[in-house]
Formats: sequence, C-alpha cells, structure tokens
Amino acid sequence: MTGNQIHSDALSVARELVRFCMKQPSWTRRTKTISDDAQALRQLILNASDPNKTIFDDLPVVLNSKNDECVGKEISATLEEIQQAYPKMLNGLQKEMLDALGHKPSNDLEMLKDRARGVSDKVAGHFQLAAFVNRLKDFNGTAKDMESLVGMTVNRPPHDWSDKEPKQAELALADYSLKFRHAEMLTRVHGRPPNRHAIGIVLGTGEDGQTMTKSFDVGSNDSEAVQKLTDKLVHQLTAKSIDPDLALAALVRAGTVLIDQNDGAKITNKT
Repeated sequence: MTGNQIHSDALSVARELVRFCMKQPSWTRRTKTISDDAQALRQLILNASDPNKTIFDDLPVVLNSKNDECVGKEISATLEEIQQAYPKMLNGLQKEMLDALGHKPSNDLEMLKDRARGVSDKVAGHFQLAAFVNRLKDFNGTAKDMESLVGMTVNRPPHDWSDKEPKQAELALADYSLKFRHAEMLTRVHGRPPNRHAIGIVLGTGEDGQTMTKSFDVGSNDSEAVQKLTDKLVHQLTAKSIDPDLALAALVRAGTVLIDQNDGAKITNKT
C-alpha cells in the first residue's frame, strides 16, 4: 500500500507507515469523516515513538485483530481508506456541483466549458461568480481543478482545510451553480426588442432541472386585459388563504406548462 519495499524489522515498518501518513494531504491528517479505525490508526502512526510497541502491541489492539494475518489485512484495508479519503471528498463535491449545474455525467466537459464561455461576459461585474465561471471555462475534472474551486469558495488553500471547508464549499458551489444557470437564462432573454416581453424560469439545480425561456408580444392595448387577469389570479390565490410559497410554486408550474405547450418556447432540459 505504501508503494515502497518494506524491511521486516519493526523500525522500518514503522518508518514506512509514518512516511505514508505524512504523504497524505493535510485535510486527510485532520478529518473525522473517516472510520473510527482509520482515525485510530492514523493517530497511532503519527504519534508513534516506540516502533516495537507500535507494531507488535498497539496495532493489534487498535485494529481489534487476533492474529498476524488479520492485522495485515486490517492495516491494508485501513490504509486504503485513508488514502482514498481526500479524492473521495473532492469527487463528491464535483459530482454535486455538476449535478447542480445540470451537467449530465455522460456529457463531455467541453460542453460545460462552452456554457461558461457563453456567460462569462454577463457576470464580469460579479467578482466571486466571475471567478467561479472563469474556473469552469478551464475545468477538466482534475483534483487540482476542484481544489481551485473549493479554495475560491472558502478563501483558504487546501493545506489549511478542516472538515468545515468542504461543508462550506458544498453550499457555496450549489449557490454559484444556481446563479450560473440564472445567468444562462438571462443571456437568452437579453437583447429582445422593446415591444417584446420575456420570461425565464429555472426549475431546480439538478440534472433533472430545466431552464426555460419564452419571448412574447403584448401590445399596449392589451394592458388592461392583462391587469384584469392578474387581479383575478391574485384574488383567487389570496382569498383561499393559500400559503404564499405554494401559490408562487403553482404560478411557476402553470407558466412552465404554458411555455411547454407553445412551439416558440426554448427549453433546455438536462443541459
């Protein structure tokens, strides 16, 4: 597991285990998201002072193993867990971010880069969102790419991360992803003629979410009819003491149905 040839004496084994743990990212040496056994083994190795006691006495106790064969298997499995903890954390954040962006796993990341390039000019004045979009323009799905995104959202370099930073990044990345999709929607409705109205709706942030846009004409002579229909809808929703959130959700759903039924609607599903 450590990748190096290990001599049979306790000192060489202990040194190799310490070298293995010290090679892990700083977050891995701090996190409490790994199993209790992995935390105990990590702590034992990093605090080891007596190689013989560590190898022959402490390891079997920490891993609750009854014989040498079991100790060897437990050490190998636990070291594997420790080694995979950091990439697992980054991969989890990446999956959630791509899902929030509506990017299907089967799609090439070049599609996401193209989407980012399409909105980069629109978010130039929003520094944090622009930094997020600029990173997506060059996003290749590597650990370094995710470290850059996470570090940007939490304003800390990877070597300073604790368990708090990935949790903060999870919420921040979801927020930036939603704002990204809002920017995409606004880009589609931008530049319409003065006599045209436009509506844009973002439903959800996941892979199954939809971004819908629709442009339509309403003449000045229709304004009275529009106002009467508006008053009627508002009266029906408020007269029955319907929860405002439910009322808004129903209006959005009704709008999507009307857009979907019209051939002129532009709908992006599972982008």
